[in-house]
Amino acid sequence: MAEEEPPAAEGAAADGAGAVAAASLPPHPLPFRLLPTGARTDWDPAAAEVTLNVRLDGCIVPSEASPEGARIAYSHAVVIDDFIDEPTRQALLDFLLHGAPSSDPGCAANGSCQGSMQGGRAGATQGQGAAADAAPAGAAAAAAGKPGLQQDDGPQLPPGRWERRTADMAGGAPTWGVKQHVLAELAAGSLPAMQEVHARLLKLYPECDIAHLPSEAIQQQQQQQQQQIEQQQQQVEQQQQHAGEPPRKRPRQDTDTTCSQQPAPEAEYANGSGSGTQPSMQAGVDCAFFVANAAVAGDSFRFHVDADPTSFPDGSPWHGVFVSPKPGRAVLFDQDIMHRVSAPLAAAGGRPRFSLVWKLAFLPRQPGQALCLARPEWGPPVSFGSAARVDAVKRRLAAERAASQRGAQH
Repeated sequence: MAEEEPPAAEGAAADGAGAVAAASLPPHPLPFRLLPTGARTDWDPAAAEVTLNVRLDGCIVPSEASPEGARIAYSHAVVIDDFIDEPTRQALLDFLLHGAPSSDPGCAANGSCQGSMQGGRAGATQGQGAAADAAPAGAAAAAAGKPGLQQDDGPQLPPGRWERRTADMAGGAPTWGVKQHVLAELAAGSLPAMQEVHARLLKLYPECDIAHLPSEAIQQQQQQQQQQIEQQQQQVEQQQQHAGEPPRKRPRQDTDTTCSQQPAPEAEYANGSGSGTQPSMQAGVDCAFFVANAAVAGDSFRFHVDADPTSFPDGSPWHGVFVSPKPGRAVLFDQDIMHRVSAPLAAAGGRPRFSLVWKLAFLPRQPGQALCLARPEWGPPVSFGSAARVDAVKRRLAAERAASQRGAQH
């Protein structure tokens, strides 16, 4: 990961007002690093093709700002087609497979990597939990007379950048994930294709600043909180033992992070090599800047909250919103939405579907400013599942209130 924090203007929105407006907010206890960008992008948000705009997880939550002491909250998921153009998509895929010509120990001097795929297609995904999918056409490479990746033991990805050690759950079969040094290169923010994606995001949401989730700070903060809880519990137990009372059970830790709580396997983080955490420093929470994997037929994935999206169940795994991978497609979603990755079908012939996931924080520029992934110019989002049920309750209460007012007038 990059050691230096870029200047605020580097991660500000396209209108350049982010650094000034953000200065009015009190400093945040976490060291957010704004997205690094390069030159201004020519991409126009008005050209965005929004093919899905839904809200899920409707519920009532406490709110100090509300006179009633509570408010209705939703989670949002948005799909935008052609968010990533073909040159940017290809550059991201080439980096995942090959990296810079001289930076990958598994690549030859001519920039080719043993076992890597030629050509392919991809889609990209962005959001407060975000991703970029790629499905290289290995069959096309083989048809052109080039060696394909399908072998008896499955696809073989460049060993200098990929390893089959990622596990989606404790005890799960290992799947493909990029090595730590590849994630560090991505986090440095110097890749032009990455800067183009960041610039488009900032142009799409000019009213806020967008930053990487501060992985190390969150993990260290949670470790410190856990240590404080353990120390306090030890003191309580000692006092109780002196008083002849049996010790009480250790309280569970409460956190406000939207990152998923993961069990820590013996030798590897629950999310594998893409976790950004060394085994000796396991913190029990994964807030890495990026996660990258290559799903193949036969892989298994559970429902969780911090991987690239395929389906968004609402209240039950048997119904929900399904999003298919597509070249250039962006999926933006609130990170706390439950979602599930689906492995490619057997018909894919063992070809992997690459994914690159951004974990981002959208930062308000004004106190009390509300942020939402669903842009007002896209029209009202479609409510699904629990969100639709909450809307129905709102309509019923509004109708009863209107009827009561009409009765009072008569």
